[in-house]
Amino acid sequence: MLIPLTEFGRRLGELPRDRPILTICRSGHRSPLAARQLRQAGYDVTDVDGGTMAWERAGLPLVTPS
Repeated sequence: MLIPLTEFGRRLGELPRDRPILTICRSGHRSPLAARQLRQAGYDVTDVDGGTMAWERAGLPLVTPS
């Protein structure tokens, strides 16, 4: 689910509470902010360190929306 950081606070209710959540952004600078908000709200959350750029450098698969 894509939620821009500018909308994040008001859209927390859209996220499931019954499973872990990963936060990720392009470079790894914004997603830790979202992860902190989620933790404070009681969610089970993990931030993907380094964002999608680090993910891609590690050779992990990416799916581009069509």
